[in-house]
Amino acid sequence: MKKLFTLITVAATAITMQAQNVVDVTSASPGDWKGYMNVFDNPNAGGAFLWGSAWGVADIKSEIDSINGTVVLYPNFNNYDSTNAYWTDTVTFEGNKRCEASTYVESDSLFNNQDLTFEGNISSFTIDTSKYEVNLFVKALDPNNGWSDALGGAYIQPVTGTGEFSIMVAGSSLDTGLVVQYGFNVIGLNADPALESQLGNVVVGIVVDSTAPVPVEASLMAVSDPCSVDTLMAPMAVSNAGDTIMGTTMSTFPITATEVVTWTYTDSIGNSFEQNQSVEITGLVSTFTISELTITADDSTVSYQWIDCSDNSPISGETNQSFTGTAGNSYAVIVSSGNCSDTSSCVTLAAGIANNLNDQISVYPNPTNGMVNIDFGQINNASVEVFNAFGQVIMSRDEVSTNFQFELNERAGIYFVKVRATDGRVGNFKVVKQ
Repeated sequence: MKKLFTLITVAATAITMQAQNVVDVTSASPGDWKGYMNVFDNPNAGGAFLWGSAWGVADIKSEIDSINGTVVLYPNFNNYDSTNAYWTDTVTFEGNKRCEASTYVESDSLFNNQDLTFEGNISSFTIDTSKYEVNLFVKALDPNNGWSDALGGAYIQPVTGTGEFSIMVAGSSLDTGLVVQYGFNVIGLNADPALESQLGNVVVGIVVDSTAPVPVEASLMAVSDPCSVDTLMAPMAVSNAGDTIMGTTMSTFPITATEVVTWTYTDSIGNSFEQNQSVEITGLVSTFTISELTITADDSTVSYQWIDCSDNSPISGETNQSFTGTAGNSYAVIVSSGNCSDTSSCVTLAAGIANNLNDQISVYPNPTNGMVNIDFGQINNASVEVFNAFGQVIMSRDEVSTNFQFELNERAGIYFVKVRATDGRVGNFKVVKQ
């Protein structure tokens, strides 16, 4: 019966790791990694086990890269000697011994009697699989049974390509007194160092958390203002590790035009998620009502300047909410608030008749979920225009009489309905869409 050996040195080497249930290639310091070589005869000569001994990790031809958090595994080149028939076939100049080169971490106390998970990520796999096999493993060596694996080789897993791996061994299988190992081995003929780039290697790193942060709020509330939005409260997200992340944005404040603000959440390892928030600058609403020859602006919270539409010139001294004009003339009002201003459309005051249709026409329901009714009463052949908060016409109808119904297929907000009779009378109505 063949007997393979693995060097046990726990009494002589201080393990600097802390006891833990999950380990990867960064859990141990570089000095805690060990090497062991089992040597077999060439398979063409029977492949018998010859000997085993401790080797340095560098001699095994493994690289422990603590900066990048990787272990790089190569075929073994250390024992190639083209002039030595023991190690090299002097006819073919190929390696003459089959080497099982193990790179591992071990302890007789840190992992016992607790579940142990060995995980990682094979980030690169270029080794020549026609000549070499690579395995990752968790073993539990029994010193009272010839250092055999008490797990029976059940947790030796072949590596055949890139991707994440995870091996979990129950603590009930890791009894006190067993020496627990986790690591890798490369098996194949010793190789000519000149062929290193041709034969390839295996790079093992940590499991990369690629889970994007999750926003605290599933959706961000839309913000609106007539003039500008000076600042927004940064929303928050939570990373997969449980860290709180504050959103950042490339938007420039103050925001003076409608835009979509994109918030970005980026965790400590670069995973990111974007979330949008709508900001609407509605502009000042310059609507009005008319009673006889008096025009009254609807918004009482702003300042006013009435203008003569014949030449768009300001009317001196007319800065109140209401203005009484002259029949037959056209007027408009400039409303202002802070740095914002808006100019209403012009309205012509008709002679000898009441100019305001608001008392003669009904617009309902208000607020509405979408359907709007207009009862014209005795008004015939009127025109109807519907404006959004930006003053844009979203619907227009002519020669409408009696009862008129339309669907307001727009987003929630404030809309304005203007009704104009054939005699020049105008009615202005504010409608709220829920």
